[in-house]
Amino acid sequence: MSGMAKTTFIYAFVLLLLGLAGYFLGGEVKSTTALIPAGFGVLAGLCGLLALKPGLRMHAMHGAALVALLAAAMHFVVFIMRVTTDKMGPQASPTSLGPQMMLLTAIASALFLVICVRSFINARRARTSDKG
Repeated sequence: MSGMAKTTFIYAFVLLLLGLAGYFLGGEVKSTTALIPAGFGVLAGLCGLLALKPGLRMHAMHGAALVALLAAAMHFVVFIMRVTTDKMGPQASPTSLGPQMMLLTAIASALFLVICVRSFINARRARTSDKG
């Protein structure tokens, strides 16, 4: 199994845990929006599965990076909006569960994206050094 496919599975598992934790720890009122990180986790996991095939690895990892970019951007923006304005319902405290899960998802996604970009750069360098 390729190293990045394994890293993608770990990232997908973290997002699944965040989504399920946000849903089940949310108290008596369960919000299905708490499962959004789990949805991103499923998409990342599918990209990880595709990355197991050598012919699809590059495309699958670019797909996983795109999932991470979208997850990070969306969760950072919504986190900022939730804790600074009341445009998305009542203003939330940064210490309440919803914003905490958003921030954790955004950080995990941003870290995974950085790992992906570093891997892409290293792969490019390896290809160009093999040709030259």
